[in-house]
Amino acid sequence: MAGGDGVVGRGYVPRTAWGRAGMMQSNEGITTMSQGARFTGIIAGGLVAFLGATSAGAVSYRIQLADANRVGATITNYGVLGNNFVNRTPSLEYPLGTGYEHLVNAGLWVGARATDGLGGFTGVTTGMLEISTGSATAAATEFTPSGDGLLRRSADYNSPYYDPAAVSTLDITALFDDATPKTASGNPEAHRPLSLAVRQVSYQWNQPGWEDFAIERFVIRNAGASPLTDVYVGLYAELASGPKNAYSGWPPSSSGSLYGSWYYKKLLAWDGPQRLLREHRCSGPPIPEGCHFEITPTWMGIQLLTPPGAGQQVTVGVWNYAPGDTIRDQDVERYAILSAGTVADVTAPSFQPGTGDPVEVLALGPFPTLAPGDSIDVAFALVGGADEAAILEHAATAQQARDSGYLYPLVGVGDAPGLGRLRLAPVANPLSRRACSVVLELPESASPGSKSPRLEVVDVSGRMVAERDLGSLGPGRHVIRLDEVSTVVPGVYFLRLTNGPDVAGSRIVVLP
Repeated sequence: MAGGDGVVGRGYVPRTAWGRAGMMQSNEGITTMSQGARFTGIIAGGLVAFLGATSAGAVSYRIQLADANRVGATITNYGVLGNNFVNRTPSLEYPLGTGYEHLVNAGLWVGARATDGLGGFTGVTTGMLEISTGSATAAATEFTPSGDGLLRRSADYNSPYYDPAAVSTLDITALFDDATPKTASGNPEAHRPLSLAVRQVSYQWNQPGWEDFAIERFVIRNAGASPLTDVYVGLYAELASGPKNAYSGWPPSSSGSLYGSWYYKKLLAWDGPQRLLREHRCSGPPIPEGCHFEITPTWMGIQLLTPPGAGQQVTVGVWNYAPGDTIRDQDVERYAILSAGTVADVTAPSFQPGTGDPVEVLALGPFPTLAPGDSIDVAFALVGGADEAAILEHAATAQQARDSGYLYPLVGVGDAPGLGRLRLAPVANPLSRRACSVVLELPESASPGSKSPRLEVVDVSGRMVAERDLGSLGPGRHVIRLDEVSTVVPGVYFLRLTNGPDVAGSRIVVLP
């Protein structure tokens, strides 16, 4: 052992005064490189030095903070979650504003058996590997942005990002691919593209009951000319919690706080029915007496929301942080992790606080064949909770969100009236344009002088296609049949219920 901050041996990098050996770099700005460029180093100020750049055009590596609810998370347009502690902005802060951080970094992993001009191979495209804390995440990914930036949209009519096509309070969309054969930092193996095109959408809601999770949805398309077989999709992560505001320097160092090193303090738990891998800061054994949970009181977890289909399995892979270790530095070795179909014993002595420093992979597969042009859709949730009961409850709600098509249930048919709130939902979804009914609630009274309640149907371009004056209705719950919808073209629409300054909305899918 090296003073408790790291293990010195084959493939291990000892912890240093900076937390992990590495350079400081601001990741708040925009990092650019050319298509085909090879990362060779990081220098202070956010600049990336590279050799062998082509003239195929500049690409912007961008980050953005998802901060619409109690989960504050750094989102990128290159397959990485978290900011690797390059600065004090939230990497994965929960509750947002408390300074309790829970994630060093995370990244998408996609593995498959593929064919290119050199023949058949087993490949894994990685969004993140074990890298030095404080170094640029853009250098560590094998994904390259395929769009210039991250698109913010909101289903909140009062938001400056309002868009009728938005799903949540804050949607952040990123487009990236693995077409550029670059070499990522910390990876000795040259990247061999699988020809993947990825659309990642982050969803956050600030409505009651949905405030404690963020959903990361990955739609992965085969953009190549040959089928991909035995495809696995996973999320690599290093969950590690601590009180950011208690550290004088950043990244956190052993000497920067009376709490000592940020690492070797990870208490992991696996909840199989929820497919939830969660972590809590624990100072050390004995557990729980020696944990001092009050230092960072909340749990944070990564949940696989997409359930396994026929012939598929969930994999939980765990090992101790060991950058440069030759056991996992090749694609065939990482593919073996993704495809294991086993759940690691996260309670094993080697992973316990004071002894272990684990990193994790949560994966699903195989998807037997992904033909050219076809896509698969896999979603994860970043879930927080004040205690075990709370995080399990929030995980159940995140699963409901995914299973409902990411529609917040403003009101259900069986709910109690609960006057005093403006609420709205379709009776069924999808629904037929020949039988379209909605349930809504009007409060006891509207603001003095306000217009009478009105229900509108809006298409995805923002154009109103139908409306109904509800001035004849009194307060309470009502079920209304919208015959006006019988003439609209089948597709996605948005219901908007207004009552004075108050607005409620819901998305509907209209069938023929």
